[in-house]
Amino acid sequence: MTKTDFFKIILKVLGIYLILLFAVSFIQIGVSYYYDRSEFSKFFMIFLLLLAIVIVYVMVLKPILIIRLFRLDKGFESDDISLTFNDGKGLIKIALTCTAIYLIASNLGDFLTELFFWFKSSIPKNKLETVLSTFDAYQVNYVKLISSGVQILTGFLFLFNANAISTWVENLNQKKKL
Repeated sequence: MTKTDFFKIILKVLGIYLILLFAVSFIQIGVSYYYDRSEFSKFFMIFLLLLAIVIVYVMVLKPILIIRLFRLDKGFESDDISLTFNDGKGLIKIALTCTAIYLIASNLGDFLTELFFWFKSSIPKNKLETVLSTFDAYQVNYVKLISSGVQILTGFLFLFNANAISTWVENLNQKKKL
C-alpha cells in the first residue's frame, strides 16, 4: 500500500464519518435554528451547509486534491507503508485499541455531565431550593448516565484485555480452519 492510498482511505473514512455526524447533529440543530432566526442567520446557515457538503464531497470523492494541497505524501523515507502482520493478533489488537479509545472518548463527556447533575440532585437542599429546583432546565438523564458508563467500562475492558481477546479470536479462527 502506498502513502497516497493510505491517506485516501483515511480521508474517505473521515468523510463518511462527517456525513453521519452532519446527518445526526446538523439536521436537529439546523431545522430549529432556521425557523427562529433572522434572514442573515438563515443565509449564514445555508452557507455553512453548502460548505459542509463541499468539504464532504472533496473528502469522499476527490481525496487526492487534499493530499496534493497539504502535501501529505511528502517527507516519508519510503513510498510504501507496510501493514503486514505475522498473524492476525496484531491487527485485532489495533482494532480493539481504536474501538476502546473511541468508546471512552465519545462517552466520557456525557458520563461526567450526567454524574455531576446526579451528585448535584442528591445533595440535601433546604425548602426554598427544593421549590426552585422544580424549575431547573436540566434533570438527570439516568438512561444516558448508565449507557455511557457501560460504554466507558466496555472501552476500558477492551483496552486492558486486548491481548487476551486477540489470542481468543485467533484461536477461534484456527479451530474453524481445522
